[in-house]
Amino acid sequence: MNGLETIHDDCLEYELQILSSAEELCNRRNTAYRSGNVQEFKNIIPLLDSIKQDAELFKEYLEELN
Repeated sequence: MNGLETIHDDCLEYELQILSSAEELCNRRNTAYRSGNVQEFKNIIPLLDSIKQDAELFKEYLEELN
């Protein structure tokens, strides 16, 4: 693979991880809503931290490109 193909594939992997987490975010929000318990929404926080970390890793990867 040439450099651009590798970068494209790496970016895709980062994006897929973020998208997967975003899907789980929707699931947790719906679960919290159906539970009728406001405190269940707090279960979303660790996932938001994970998305934030994944986005930061993606950003760092892009910043390190030559």
